[in-house]
Amino acid sequence: MAIATIDLVLSNLLCSFDWEMPEGAKREDIDTHGQAGLIQHKKNPLCLVAKKRIECV
Repeated sequence: MAIATIDLVLSNLLCSFDWEMPEGAKREDIDTHGQAGLIQHKKNPLCLVAKKRIECV
C-alpha cells in the first residue's frame, strides 16, 4: 500500500509543476554519474526549479 501511495504522490508532483533548470545552468551541466554500490545513488544531487503549472492534463 505504501509503494502505491508514494507512486501517486510522486506522479501528482510531476504533473502539478513544470520542472526547469536554475538560471545560468545548461543541459551539459547535469551530472549523470553514480556512486559505486548495490544501489545507484547520484554523486551530485540534481537541482531543479519547480514552477506551478496553470493546468494539469
